[in-house]
Amino acid sequence: MTLKFFVLLLTFGTASAMGYAQEQKLNVVFHDEMLENVLEYLKENTDYEFVYRKEILGNTKVKNVELKDVTLREVLDQVLRQNGFDYEIVDQVIVIRKLPMVQQKKEIKIVGQVTDEQKNPMPGVTVMVKGLTIGTATDRNGKYVLRLPEVKDLTLIFSFIGMESKEVKYTGQDTINVVLRETVNEMDEVTVVSTGYQNVNRRDMVGSYTTVKAEDIMMPAYATIDQMLQGQVPGMMVLSSSTRAGTTPKIQIRGTSTLLGNQDPIWVVDGIIQDDPISLNASSNMTLDMKEIIGNQVSWLNPNDIETITVLKDASATAIYGSRASNGVIVITTKKGKTGRMSINYAGNFSIAPRPRYKNFNLMNSQERVQFSEDAFAAGLRYKFEPIKQINTYEGALKMFQSGEMTSDEFIKTRNYLETVNTDWLDLLTRTSFGHNHNVSVTGASDKVNYALSVGYNSNDGQEKGNSSERLTARAAVTLNMSDNIRVNLTLNGTTGTNKGFNGVDPLNYALTTSRSIAAFEEDGSYSYYRKRLEYKYNKEIESIGYNVLNELENTGSEVNTGSLKLSFDFQWKLLSWLTYQFTGGYSYNTTNS
Repeated sequence: MTLKFFVLLLTFGTASAMGYAQEQKLNVVFHDEMLENVLEYLKENTDYEFVYRKEILGNTKVKNVELKDVTLREVLDQVLRQNGFDYEIVDQVIVIRKLPMVQQKKEIKIVGQVTDEQKNPMPGVTVMVKGLTIGTATDRNGKYVLRLPEVKDLTLIFSFIGMESKEVKYTGQDTINVVLRETVNEMDEVTVVSTGYQNVNRRDMVGSYTTVKAEDIMMPAYATIDQMLQGQVPGMMVLSSSTRAGTTPKIQIRGTSTLLGNQDPIWVVDGIIQDDPISLNASSNMTLDMKEIIGNQVSWLNPNDIETITVLKDASATAIYGSRASNGVIVITTKKGKTGRMSINYAGNFSIAPRPRYKNFNLMNSQERVQFSEDAFAAGLRYKFEPIKQINTYEGALKMFQSGEMTSDEFIKTRNYLETVNTDWLDLLTRTSFGHNHNVSVTGASDKVNYALSVGYNSNDGQEKGNSSERLTARAAVTLNMSDNIRVNLTLNGTTGTNKGFNGVDPLNYALTTSRSIAAFEEDGSYSYYRKRLEYKYNKEIESIGYNVLNELENTGSEVNTGSLKLSFDFQWKLLSWLTYQFTGGYSYNTTNS
């Protein structure tokens, strides 16, 4: 019982001492005094110890503090908390620490007015901060006031039903006035389909058709619109028979309509039917190769100038274009200028494709090819044709050894040499493909004149050395609104291009099918010619000729230079609200030199 009383008495004594110290009254006067000196003074005149780090006090000064008959807490609140410090009392110890810096955000105020194109105020326009949920709305006078904390990259979005939304970046200005424009009726755009002769409302269209926007199928790796249509239209097959630069794919709509005749669909550009640049009999394999190089009816057209493509796929197209439309019709509508100030646009892209390498194929090297020939001979297998005697191939050397024209030592020496040749035909005949495409357009429109000008350049070096394609296009389209009822459209297109290819030689196929034990060069660096069987029905006396594919490519090949100039004229006269007269005509001039 005595022990419990002593502990209780000690506790009350300690609490009493703490209360006394904190209730002790002080009179202090500090004028421009260092905070560290103030704390030393309080330490000497009270029963408390102060704990702190000197570096956090720095050069902090206590300015103009005069207090009379106050407690220690009141003194600490004045000299510490007002200078960015906090404290905590633990028994007879006062711990001082620095308060964290709290940066107060500045508030910005933006005012302005929203009007339409006729300068009428627009009430109820929503004004939102992009990326945030902060916003306001305009009053009946079209005015708004927006207060928000200062943020970086601030952009305001003005939106109203029936008007085009507008984004304005805040650059420090206090007032932002905005003019909103009426939106184009997108519903009408979507539901209108061009048949080449007229624009028809979608609900009035009869038959199967598909409409796509050019911007939705634009692919940088392709230079023509027919290549971009691959996989975009149901029922349309785009068949690429070659990966060479400048070649034209084969297009079929809903299968094959004829076995011997022309299977190409009709192309219609702005109401003008496009003819082939040169008439060829499609039943010949040679003419098929030529068509791939020369191009089709729209090879002259720059894809960046196209607005929409409509594909008419069934018999309903023949009601418009006749029996020629049995293969389908592809209708192209080109771009026109848009109302507003002049717009200058540039579009460019680059494409790179690495050359093929033998590590990508499961093909034999020289040693494996020679060993295979030995195994075939040992197994008693026969060749389709008797090998030609020559030292450039294992079969030819073996034939010479068997006929006694080569000794055993000479044959073994030749065999060992052929195992080490290992010619890299892919390196000699192919390269890394590089292509680039550039287009510059200028568009604009007013109440009377609508114009669109463009220049495009495309260049593509194919993977096979010697294969390349280059094209330059230019276009000018002008629409004149002569009156409210008369409109005239004039369009001029010019194109020039060059396609380089091969004649009788397929470099990539040669590299993949020719033995690597055949040398391409002699030891002195000159071309090495091996004997190749000659298959020419008009001269059967010569069995073989010396052949080197590099020499063949240097002295053969094909180069096609094309040019075209196309002019179209469209005149529309609205006689009555329900009757319109339209005249469409065109002139086309094509040149092809090969």
